[in-house]
Amino acid sequence: MYSHKYGSGSASASSYARSSSRAPSHARRTDSPPRASHVVAQHSSDAVEHDDHDQYADYRPEDRQRLTSYDAHPKWNTYGESPYAQVQDHSLYGRRGPEPKHVRQSNLGNCHMMASLAGVASDPNAIRNMVQEAEPGRYHVNLHDPETLRPVRVHVDDHLPTDMEPDFHRSRGKKVIWPQVAEQGYVKLHDARESVKRNRDTRERQTAGYGGIEGGTGIGAMHAFTGRRADYLPIRNMSDGELLHHLNKANTPGVAVLAGSNFDRTEGMKSGIETRHAYTVVGTRFSRSKNEYMVEVRNPHGGTQYPVLGTHGETVEMSLRRFRATFETVTTPIP
Repeated sequence: MYSHKYGSGSASASSYARSSSRAPSHARRTDSPPRASHVVAQHSSDAVEHDDHDQYADYRPEDRQRLTSYDAHPKWNTYGESPYAQVQDHSLYGRRGPEPKHVRQSNLGNCHMMASLAGVASDPNAIRNMVQEAEPGRYHVNLHDPETLRPVRVHVDDHLPTDMEPDFHRSRGKKVIWPQVAEQGYVKLHDARESVKRNRDTRERQTAGYGGIEGGTGIGAMHAFTGRRADYLPIRNMSDGELLHHLNKANTPGVAVLAGSNFDRTEGMKSGIETRHAYTVVGTRFSRSKNEYMVEVRNPHGGTQYPVLGTHGETVEMSLRRFRATFETVTTPIP
């Protein structure tokens, strides 16, 4: 297994991309290959309600308290203080409900996590089951433990670190915040799991917080968001058939597939794709006019502030041949 991790580093580092891509449009894929027969994300909220297992039993008492406290915020940086402020004029899902285009990575190097979240968002119901309003300004994030895959409900509120610098998608002038709510829930769960693994205290002064999810392969995030196992695979020696088998899974709503770009720019690499960065695989289709398979990907930064050459809407499409020259790995769900 490759040891590369995508998205590590701080806001000033060059180890994650600042380029744009947008939400997928599945309507134009009239000539797509058959959808993969793959089980999509479990409905975590249903599992939480009906599982007799104490969902917090695996964690230390202080972690249990933090997971169930709406105003226990994870640490933002290593500089001591982690100021938070309430997000003003916000909407949880937006007018049309959850969409992949709502996911916009901030100045945190967690492209692998945000790209996973955008993949799951291709099924709006998966997000509605994951992120739910408990009361005004307070939310339940229904996740799965990244190691055990057991359902865990994490409580968060509508406060974010003041220096996060997120680029919110806006719906009718309001900021859509479900991606940031899910992100904070994942950070709190990651801290709790690391506490168990490392047998360390996770009181605020000692937690890794947001910094703990910088850099990664996407496996932990996909486990947490879907409750399904995933694997991180190099593509260099894959046959076209095997690679398409993995990429085709993205044609099923709610199934996240990630592509990790080359660590260095190489000949034949698709223009506009940043190196050392995780992208969401939006889907595949067979182009009769070109007589080849095409692969569409999305940059988790999204938005229009990072223009990319060769985009279609907010995504980038390329031939399978060009995909091979551009990406080194895929993170894919496994049965």
